[in-house]
Formats: sequence, structure tokens, C-alpha cells
Amino acid sequence: MAALAAAGDARLPPPAHPGRGRVGALGLAGLLVILAAGPELVRLVYGSEFVTTRNDLWPLAAASGLFMVGSAVAQALISVRGYRASVAGWGAGALAFVLVLLIPLRLELRVGYAFLAGSAVAALVLLLAMHLRLRHPLTPADVEPALPAPPA
Repeated sequence: MAALAAAGDARLPPPAHPGRGRVGALGLAGLLVILAAGPELVRLVYGSEFVTTRNDLWPLAAASGLFMVGSAVAQALISVRGYRASVAGWGAGALAFVLVLLIPLRLELRVGYAFLAGSAVAALVLLLAMHLRLRHPLTPADVEPALPAPPA
């Protein structure tokens, strides 16, 4: 991706645009499965003594999808030297997680909503940072070789 950005090529692969790509679709598919059969799947996998509700599971499923999107975008940002933006995105997500965790709800809901808020904030900040970063692509002079060329 860094080479594409350095060449001014706007055709970055799907991880740079996960909301329109496979990562976002995978997260949405997971959420739909949990909405359709989440509690039944929990009992099937973990046994009948494990009982949960869709209300407990959907925030976790949605947050997992958003976390995957955030991870893909963060890696894409790093590949185009957006190190600070990547840290800022995860920092904002961590702050949102802690703030929502302070809301007095039942533990399962509190954790699910905190994970959802943290993942959503991180993904949003990372996507915005990627959008801003791609407005000013790397130039060949910005790209340093990873290793020096071997002697001839």
C-alpha cells in the first residue's frame, strides 16, 4: 500500500476502505448471525448451562465488526506512515471504552456497550484519519527503503 500511495495511485486495496470492502461485510455478516441465532449458538457451543440474550450479544457482535474495520484501517494508516493518526484513533477508542464502562448498567451490558463505543469511536477516527491522509499521498521522496541496497 505504501508503494501505491508513493506512486500517487488511488487504487488502494480494500483494507484501506474496509467500510466498502470485505472486512465491513464480514462484520455485518457476524452481526446478522448473532441477531438471528446468537443465544442458540451460545448454548450449542458452550452447553445448556450458558444462557444469554440477544440484548447481551448484539453489542459484542457489532463491536467486533467495528474493531476489525478499525484494525484494518490502522494497518493501512501505518503503511502510509500515519503512525500518530493510528495511535490517536486507538487512544480515542480506549477513552470512549473507559467512559462508557462507568455507566451504571448490568455488567454484561456495560461491557458490551463499552466495547461497542470504543470500537465505533476508534473506527470513526481511523477512517477520518485515513481519508485525510489520502488527500496528501506520499511522494517518492517521502518513502525510504526499508534496507540498504546490498553491495554490488
